[in-house]
Amino acid sequence: MIVPLALLGLIALPVIVAFYMLRLRRRDVPVGSTFLWQQLIRDIEANAPWQRLRFSWLLLVQLLIAAIVVFAAARPFSAVESDLAANVVLIVDTSASMATSTNDEDRMALARERARDVVGRLPVGGRVTVVAAADTADVLVSETDDTDAALEAIDGIVATQLPGDLTDAFALSSALAARDADSTIVVVTDAAGDDLPDVGVGAPVLVERIGATDANQSIAALSALRRAGGAQLDLFVAVANPSAAEAARRLEVYADGALVDARELTIPAGQRSEALISTVPAATRTIEARLAGGDALATDDRAYAVVAADETTRALLVGDGNAYLENALALLPRLELYAVDAEGYPDAIADAQQAGTPYGLLIFDGLVPEDPPALPALYLDPD
Repeated sequence: MIVPLALLGLIALPVIVAFYMLRLRRRDVPVGSTFLWQQLIRDIEANAPWQRLRFSWLLLVQLLIAAIVVFAAARPFSAVESDLAANVVLIVDTSASMATSTNDEDRMALARERARDVVGRLPVGGRVTVVAAADTADVLVSETDDTDAALEAIDGIVATQLPGDLTDAFALSSALAARDADSTIVVVTDAAGDDLPDVGVGAPVLVERIGATDANQSIAALSALRRAGGAQLDLFVAVANPSAAEAARRLEVYADGALVDARELTIPAGQRSEALISTVPAATRTIEARLAGGDALATDDRAYAVVAADETTRALLVGDGNAYLENALALLPRLELYAVDAEGYPDAIADAQQAGTPYGLLIFDGLVPEDPPALPALYLDPD
């Protein structure tokens, strides 16, 4: 389609040609005698108007410039019907699986590209809300018709280390779409359709699926249980394989940074393999389970567990007195609780150090000391 009125400018083209044909081409010629009137007559005839048009680069350039000006003024465009409504809620999945990267695929980069394409498909005057979602939803821009702002928000989206659960995002989208009957919800995600939450949103939902491969295994569970007597730890590890093919992975277990167990696991397609490991020393404080090698997503190839100490921890609660908090902390196992006000805090620390029984945990209720302590500390409702 074009602006018809601008085509009136095409009238300039024949006008330029006419001016060119009517233009006199006289030139000064010195003659030796005034008797050469016959030559003068022939010169006048040569410059008579409406002669046969001759090629001229100058004329060609003038016509080209005039045609370009008319074409620009006509503003030609083609009308394409958008598949999106006037109000679009764009959800971009930022869960840990979106960090998957292979030789020819970076899911988060593809997701940003697909989201930018959605913004480019907005109808004239359309509005878009951009939502980044993992296990919770975060609105980046709300119902804006400023495509530059929407694109800037999309460019800042990165994958997180959080699990994927779009339930909150769908609930939020439902509330946003309810404001305008002409709404569309677009979800850019690597989740299959069956994995999307079953939440009624009251608007059409378009799924832009990212990711052509699911060749990835992960540590799905890791827990440590101390046997009766405390002489040894039992470690439970589960390795999941959501891909469509069987996988073989090497599982390594580290206790306080030292390798204590390694074994080969074969995980059937779409299932998981479990292992019970009894070679972890009882004094271990931190345990790491690691899948050796590599796959599409390195983040879920490691898992950590902290083993609770068997001894009692002395804790000092510093505050103005909070009976509810003191009673709650007193119920925790292996915690020996003491309480003091802010004025008595320095003396309590000094006395404990002098007695050789330092505190293992400091809990500050409603205050922050001027000098941060060199001990593990928990701050509740800091000012």
